[in-house]
Amino acid sequence: MVLFSFAAALGGPRQLFILNIPLTVAAALLCWLDAPPADTLRQKLANAWRTPGGALLVPTLTADAAALAGYVVNAKVLAEKYHFQDQGYVAFTGLNLDRLQWFANALLASFGWQEGKVFSLAALFNLAAAALILFCFVFSVWLVRGKARYPLGHRLVGAFFLAGAVCFALLYGLTNSGHSDRYLLPLAILFVPLLEIMLADCTPPHRPDARGLTALLAAILLLRAGTDYRAAAVATNPNQGAAQFLVQNGYRDGYASFWDGNVMTELTDGTLNVWTLTPNSVPELRPWLQVTSHLQTPPQGKIFFVISKWEAYGERQPTTQALADAMPEDALIYEDETVKIYGFASDEAMRQACGFAAFP
Repeated sequence: MVLFSFAAALGGPRQLFILNIPLTVAAALLCWLDAPPADTLRQKLANAWRTPGGALLVPTLTADAAALAGYVVNAKVLAEKYHFQDQGYVAFTGLNLDRLQWFANALLASFGWQEGKVFSLAALFNLAAAALILFCFVFSVWLVRGKARYPLGHRLVGAFFLAGAVCFALLYGLTNSGHSDRYLLPLAILFVPLLEIMLADCTPPHRPDARGLTALLAAILLLRAGTDYRAAAVATNPNQGAAQFLVQNGYRDGYASFWDGNVMTELTDGTLNVWTLTPNSVPELRPWLQVTSHLQTPPQGKIFFVISKWEAYGERQPTTQALADAMPEDALIYEDETVKIYGFASDEAMRQACGFAAFP
């Protein structure tokens, strides 16, 4: 747990919000609930440390310290070499009901809620999503309060779900932290262990049915994972042909949109070094998921410039028309259904031919 927390926090502080803080809150909650009554707060806290839940706090707090150490390495060392999303913008904003509404909707979406007519198949999915969410909250409370009936590990799962939901609600309701529906998936996946705990607690006459349901759920998950893996294995990335062309023709450095550039680097095992751009009418570097040296040094040698053509959806925007219009047609070296690629003798030659300012 300590090593995992340290390694995960090397990628940024989101690990603290997803795992460490909720886990610490969950352990503290169990300590408090399990502590015997006391006349004073000091005695109550002393009793809490002596409970089985109190034994969880020491490794949990140690993992928190390791996560903070990982984040320090992230902010002080890794950030000097590579640009990624900085969480320094996150600030308290006061209670924001719109963001709390988003949190509720995102939680529903994580459990399968979808838009659609009331009298349609969507109604079945939405009924199941609502039932699953209700089950997770109600059974988690049941676990937390079931000191005499459930082992500590099972109760910790319930406390972790409740603490995670509260922490996420506070994070998104009281701050301006960036959000996306997928950020709540760590809560949704806890449905599986919660259900397994409930099935394991079934009375003996119903345990064969519980085992059958468990096997069915495991088979469904395995089938879905297998089909997704097979689909990904046989799929051809639309940038594959363009990346191969550039490598075969001796190109190494160049420009592309954020959504094309990093993919090309990945497809060529780092052979292509791509300066990724934000959508603009001029080559404006995007300071996110990009090595910091790109902001000081232009591409070297002969360079390529990738113009994406595919339609916009969500964040994935094509190259702006102004940037595409600036490219001289006689410099076109490759074209397919998704991109046009232009080649130039150097970065300076590209800027002169397109009328762009010198590299910043």
